[in-house]
Amino acid sequence: MSSGMSLGRRVELLFALVTGFLLMSLVADLWFIQERSRFARQLDTELEPARAAVNDVSQGLVDQETGERGYVITHDPAFLQPYAEGQRLVDDALVKLRRLVGDDPAHGPSVDRLEARVSAWRQVGAEYEIGAVRAGRFDEAAALVSSGTGRRLFDQARTELAGLRDGLVAEQAAVDARLRGIRLTLSALTIAGALSGLLLLGLGASLLKRWVSRPLMVLGAAVRAVAAGDLRRSIPSPGPPELARLGADVEAMRQRILAEVDEAGRARDALLQRGMVVLSLSERLHPEGAAPAPGIRVSTRWTPASGVVAGDWCEVVSLGPGRSAVIVVDVAGHGAEAGIFALRTKELTLAALDIGCDPGEAFAWVAARLGDTDERFLTGVIAVVDDDRGTLRYANAGHPSLVVVDGDAVQTLDLTGPVVGPALGLQSWASVEVALSASAVVVACSDGVLETRDKWGDEFGLDRLAAEVVEAAREADATSTTVLDEIAERCLRTLDAFRAGEDHHDDVTLVVFGRTAEGATSASQVTAAASAAASASN
Repeated sequence: MSSGMSLGRRVELLFALVTGFLLMSLVADLWFIQERSRFARQLDTELEPARAAVNDVSQGLVDQETGERGYVITHDPAFLQPYAEGQRLVDDALVKLRRLVGDDPAHGPSVDRLEARVSAWRQVGAEYEIGAVRAGRFDEAAALVSSGTGRRLFDQARTELAGLRDGLVAEQAAVDARLRGIRLTLSALTIAGALSGLLLLGLGASLLKRWVSRPLMVLGAAVRAVAAGDLRRSIPSPGPPELARLGADVEAMRQRILAEVDEAGRARDALLQRGMVVLSLSERLHPEGAAPAPGIRVSTRWTPASGVVAGDWCEVVSLGPGRSAVIVVDVAGHGAEAGIFALRTKELTLAALDIGCDPGEAFAWVAARLGDTDERFLTGVIAVVDDDRGTLRYANAGHPSLVVVDGDAVQTLDLTGPVVGPALGLQSWASVEVALSASAVVVACSDGVLETRDKWGDEFGLDRLAAEVVEAAREADATSTTVLDEIAERCLRTLDAFRAGEDHHDDVTLVVFGRTAEGATSASQVTAAASAAASASN
């Protein structure tokens, strides 16, 4: 068996590698996207508005300086309007600059200095000259202009403004460069991620092929060869431990199958040797046809539940001139053991009748010689037909009742003793004799007939069987030599229809018999005999 890291562990490590790579790529992408958003936001909400505010300050200063010079030179108050509008524009722009970059260490001091320069130019230069003209001190105003103080202060403000503008432009250019770098990095990460993903995909496919596909191909080829009939081919154990264990399990299964095939071959040879014995046992229990017996007509039907050896058996034997016995026995169980036990009971029963035992005495004689049968037991009925006397003498050992049908009259002949089985003390079986007319039909069956169930779980039962025999006897030709066969066949057809296709769960034995001589016993004799039977049974 192969050793090393398990397949599950290998897959877990491969999954961890792919997951780690994906997480690193995701974290890098998120960081660069966040940086790009931050720089773009700085451009859009800080630097661009600040540059616009610087331009507004520049435009406002120019308007103020132009209005102030025009008013000083022409003394026309109309020039004060652009001065005032420029002042408002400059003040608003300075407020905006203070809000946008006032807290920025790089630009905040420049804004402070710009405000101071603008305020100095207004107070010392422009406002002072405008005040002198308004007061009519034209010579003083001209002297102030000629001194160049206002111009110098204005230039200082312009210079400070230009420095602030240059700083903002430089920072904007740096931010633009950073944004371009981030975009390039994101593009490179995307391409690298795609290439790395393809590489990992190829690596995973290669590893799975090496770990799973190839070992499975080797294992599958060997299994297919074994399935095709090459049971001598060993199964390898390739690949990681899981597949190696699978190969070992399949190999163990192959060896078990091979051993079972060898055992089946030996069993087949044994069956071939013993098959005739089994068939002979079945024939001994159920001959193909009942031998003709004097004074009796018989038709037998038998269907085993499974196999060829069952526990049921039946027999018709001659007991002398005009006397014959019908025996039906049901041994518990199926198969060879039940068949052997049944054959033993058959031989003992026939021996008991051969030495002249009455039906009840025959059961007692058989039970005594069987001894303790452990859990094995049997039920049975022995019916002796005396054609000359017109009687039926029977004993019933725990078996389904005999049914006697004569026209529309139905009579059931019940138990006369217990089942024959484990020795539980003294057991006895009574023999009961009843009158039997020449037209009467007697039906004996196993419990496999009466206990057959339909699809709703209802049993076929003795009443349904008796009704079917009455109807079959009414429709049959009483003069026909096959009337009993017709009755038996009809009963079995009805039983099959009742079962509605369900399989047999027990052996089915059906024996239909009657006398051959003419003449009938009177109804009063039948009634008296039935009463005697009931008394003897009790």
